[in-house]
Amino acid sequence: MSLKTPENRLDQARQALSSLPAGITHFIIHPSKDTPELRAIAPDWRCRVADYQTFTDPALRAYIKSTGIQIIGTKPSNPH
Repeated sequence: MSLKTPENRLDQARQALSSLPAGITHFIIHPSKDTPELRAIAPDWRCRVADYQTFTDPALRAYIKSTGIQIIGTKPSNPH
């Protein structure tokens, strides 16, 4: 997702997710909590904070569930 527009991130996320093709997609976001350090180092901090708020929002989780999108992780599996 672009780091240019912090407004309406939920709508932006829904639009991005609804346009995904079938198959595996690597979806990159930049979630961050609002801190003085973040504001000092990231001129796009508003979008990063908006991503954090959006991707922890139950409304987005419900939307993802309703679309049938399967979220997978990248952690290595434990063979034991």
